[in-house]
Amino acid sequence: MERRIVSVGLGTYGWRVEMPERQPITIAEMQRAIVMACNLARVDHQISGQPTAVKVRMNCGDGVMIGFCG
Repeated sequence: MERRIVSVGLGTYGWRVEMPERQPITIAEMQRAIVMACNLARVDHQISGQPTAVKVRMNCGDGVMIGFCG
């Protein structure tokens, strides 16, 4: 089963949290954006049963996986 990815990356007005089939959310602080992304991934896994993960996009363009559910 394919893992659904919740992404966190620097946006124009803060940190942008993106998840498939949802509107992006902008949060001012990076730590709060990561906590929001982890909570979204956990709830999505509980509801759908699909494995999820949180990926933080770095300024260099690389992505770092920081959390997995399932």
